[in-house]
Amino acid sequence: MLYTCTWKKTSRGFEIQSVDFPDIRGQGRTLFSAEEQFAFKLSDRVQHWPASFGYTDPPPVDEEFARFQSDWVLTTGSNAVLKQRHQLSHLFEGGACLKCGAPKGPRTGEILSFEYSSSAIEDVVSVTSGPVCIKLYSKQFVDLIFNTGDLEFELRATKQTGRCGKEYFELVASEFVVPVVPKFCIGTWWECSDCGTAIVGGRFRVGELRYFFDENEVTSSVNDCIVLGQRDSGELLVSLKKWRSVRNGKGLVGANTHRVGLLPKSIHLGHAADYQKVQRALSAG
Repeated sequence: MLYTCTWKKTSRGFEIQSVDFPDIRGQGRTLFSAEEQFAFKLSDRVQHWPASFGYTDPPPVDEEFARFQSDWVLTTGSNAVLKQRHQLSHLFEGGACLKCGAPKGPRTGEILSFEYSSSAIEDVVSVTSGPVCIKLYSKQFVDLIFNTGDLEFELRATKQTGRCGKEYFELVASEFVVPVVPKFCIGTWWECSDCGTAIVGGRFRVGELRYFFDENEVTSSVNDCIVLGQRDSGELLVSLKKWRSVRNGKGLVGANTHRVGLLPKSIHLGHAADYQKVQRALSAG
């Protein structure tokens, strides 16, 4: 379970407040100290240690990473994970890795059909079968975020059964960006022993930058929405200006964000798909 929270700057530092339990707040001189207090209180309330939480609007990152902070955010869902009886790997031309779920090739033309099997009716959901995961976005999300006349990817309608009441779309792109491997967080990456795909593990403290991209690739985009290419198909980068123009996602249920960093080539090792080659070269050298 992922709980949504908000943050604000105060005269004494930072304050974090739960959206689900408005009486739960954490305060501190730094964002991290406020998060520590908040996490303890939230965990006590929900009786789960540690409780997971995400921000509707991403906070500033710690000073250590501030120089990499960008005006892009990664949108993510909270709790609605829809597990399917039928495999999803056939939706990609080369199938998908049976261990990590990484797609092997582009998306086919087949429409995704699924049963809405979650009690959480949210605007960003994940359809999974085994390790394969495809992100979907509600019509409300699509209408708020996208200017459909300028999109560089397809908003593909889906078919669903179940009593949900929301219409969902899959993002299908022929070109996309992938994360890069920063030299200073090699240990947070994981390599699949079956297919060799490297997956972003993320940083471990909430409030730090979790995903990094090549600054030339991201800043060259003429759009304010970019589809990611990594294990979870259909993930989305949105410009912070765009996200805040729709009131920080207010009215979108279960939509959270991560701030992402941009790196010049001089301080990253390459794309996720190249990570295993880098590791082998370092071992051999």
